[in-house]
Amino acid sequence: MKDAVARVPVVGTINTLTQGVYMNRNTKNSVLIEEIKQRYKSNDYIPLCVFSEGTTTNGKGVIMFKKGIFETGYTIHPICIKYKGGFPFKFTEINFTHQNIFFLVFSLFSNPLNYLEITYLDPYEPSQEEKEDPILFANNFRKVI
Repeated sequence: MKDAVARVPVVGTINTLTQGVYMNRNTKNSVLIEEIKQRYKSNDYIPLCVFSEGTTTNGKGVIMFKKGIFETGYTIHPICIKYKGGFPFKFTEINFTHQNIFFLVFSLFSNPLNYLEITYLDPYEPSQEEKEDPILFANNFRKVI
């Protein structure tokens, strides 16, 4: 998450307690990648969950991934999350493409049930070419999703 999230009540605390990684847009990406590599090699951290699209969408497709996490060259265990709306207000979609944040929060708390579909895919082991080219890795991985 971007480092400003650390100061957001509740969300920042949860991210810190779950050992989330904060990124600063002014810091070189290589510093963050090195931190992720160290966490991968260590047993002191829980596994990272990375949303490599970098944003939410309208749920109609998968947009181009940011190359960051693919720069590690490590095996990725993909999980696809598809939001299905809620009950009784099925029109509620959990994305930021057409709703302001206040309407989104109101919609979520107005629905006693919010549905999502989680699909666990097989681990993706990058080829040697993909390990050397994170953009190729990201594009090939996107095709799998």
